[in-house]
Parts: sequence; C-alpha cells; structure tokens
Amino acid sequence: MSKRFGYYENIAHISVILWGYDLALYARRDGCPLVTGSRCCGTELSKLHYCISRHTCTSARIYADAGANYVFADDEHSGSVPLAFETVFDKGQNADFWLIKYNQAIDKTYKELEQDYAPYTGFRAFKERNIYGCNTGKVDFYEDSPFHPDRLLKDLIKIFHPTLLEGYELKYFTKLAE
Repeated sequence: MSKRFGYYENIAHISVILWGYDLALYARRDGCPLVTGSRCCGTELSKLHYCISRHTCTSARIYADAGANYVFADDEHSGSVPLAFETVFDKGQNADFWLIKYNQAIDKTYKELEQDYAPYTGFRAFKERNIYGCNTGKVDFYEDSPFHPDRLLKDLIKIFHPTLLEGYELKYFTKLAE
C-alpha cells in the first residue's frame, strides 16, 4: 500500500513540475530578463572573487526554465569557477535581476550590500532595486529545493515575470530592503 501511495504522490509531484515548465515557456514569450547570481567570496580585498555557476549547472538551467537568460549561459565549462569581480561585472552589470544566497541572522539590505563591497552599486540590478536574496539561515533552501524544484521554479517565475502566478508568495527569496 505504501508503494501505491508513493507512486501517486510522485505522479502528482511530476504534474506540478510539468505545470511549472509550461508556465515557464509562457513566461519566455513575455520577454527574457537577464539574470546574474552570487557575490564576492574571500576576506581580503586583494583576494576577492566570485564563485559563479556555469551554464551546465542546475541553477543556470532553472533560470532558463523560468524564462530568464543567465549571464554566463554561453560559457562551455561545467561546475563552479572563481572569477575576478571585474570579469563578473563586465558580464553582469546590465542584468535585470541579481539573485544571492547568504546565511546570517537578519536579512541582507542594499545598505549592507554596499558596505560589503561598494562596486556592487554599479550593477543595474542594484540601481533599479531588483536584487532578491535567499537567507539560508532562515529558509530551508538547500534542504527543501532539491526535493521540490517546482517551488523554486515558481519563485523564479514570480521574480522574473511578476504579472504571472497571481497571488503566489515567494518561498525562498525576498526582495532586498533598503
């Protein structure tokens, strides 16, 4: 009996995922925003770098599924790689959205992000206030999203195409406050 329940539960889960993908295809017709992710790693200014996902990574693929273009989508490498801030800025300065993950007691703000590293203010997403953060200290992103990619996909669709998914509340991400 438990096998049968698991089977139907999986079918329902797959249906939700497929529904999300259909919605993502609709979102693509609405226009594809450009998105970047991550932020500087390291403790000394001379050693600051970005760890970015390449086009073959899961995060890059789900951005595309949500109807957005990832700034590093044309890179042919797999896995994550450290890059200098200047390289990331050159590719991502005109991105419509910037998604970051962090772990801290209180939610990150634009003011804090600027204090972390002043050149962040040069990104279009910073200037237009289109940065969304996922505070992994408060949200079970890493524990939940691998088992519920449909929830992450819905968050991304809502961020990139706010007129879709009317009434949907973001689960993982929040827009940064001032």
